[in-house]
Amino acid sequence: MSPEVVAAVGALLSAAIAAVGVPAVYRQARAAHRAADAATEAARIGARAQHVQWRKNSQRTAWLAFLSAADALMDAAWTLYSRPEDGTLEAHTGEVNAARTALRAALGAAEAEGPARLTEAGRALGAKCSEYAALLENGATDHRARNLLTDRHDAEDEHPAMLGDSTAVETPATDATTALEEMCSLSETAAVFAPFDSPDGVAYRRAMLPLERAATAELARCEFLSDVDRGALLRWAANPHRDAFDTRVSEAASPFKAAREDLITAISEYLNSE
Repeated sequence: MSPEVVAAVGALLSAAIAAVGVPAVYRQARAAHRAADAATEAARIGARAQHVQWRKNSQRTAWLAFLSAADALMDAAWTLYSRPEDGTLEAHTGEVNAARTALRAALGAAEAEGPARLTEAGRALGAKCSEYAALLENGATDHRARNLLTDRHDAEDEHPAMLGDSTAVETPATDATTALEEMCSLSETAAVFAPFDSPDGVAYRRAMLPLERAATAELARCEFLSDVDRGALLRWAANPHRDAFDTRVSEAASPFKAAREDLITAISEYLNSE
């Protein structure tokens, strides 16, 4: 075979191989490209899943910290309410204030994490928690003030000579107690016979003013009381439902517990969602 023929056959074979190989290479390149795209998408989905999981973990931590802060405020308020007479009211009040500050900080941190559905439930719990703590705090203050006044009144009644010259003994606690009892009597009568917005109700409130002024003057003579104690006693005497305070405390616990359960449910549903 002549060199010219060999060259011609070789050229034809090369052309045939090229004609057959180009589609195969193209298909291989497309397959490789699709595989790379799939790998990139899988990596993107994985990264997004990791980010979502990281965000949910951060949110879970923040909202559980808020729940813990709410429970801490309730514990501090209950301790204050149940031990108003043990001489540590100021210390317990400081604990309540610190817990209230911590609750606000925890709510702010949780709100920053979101999402909106948890923020709404968290704010509702924060409001109910603060209201309930304030009720317990007021109850503790009222109880302590009444105990102080009652103890001094009993001392004046039973041992007047121990408090000064028996011929001219001042009895500020006794006088203040009498003035407060007059306020109590009028507030109870008004609650039974005079609706608040009725003309009689207005008349009773006007009649209460001189009694309140008289009680304020008598309490000012009680140097063993603080301004907070005096205010608590006036508030207590003007409240016709003063004897039902424990019932109010029990009833007020229900909205707080419901708001707490609502937030726990919202957290659980959110964390378990896709």
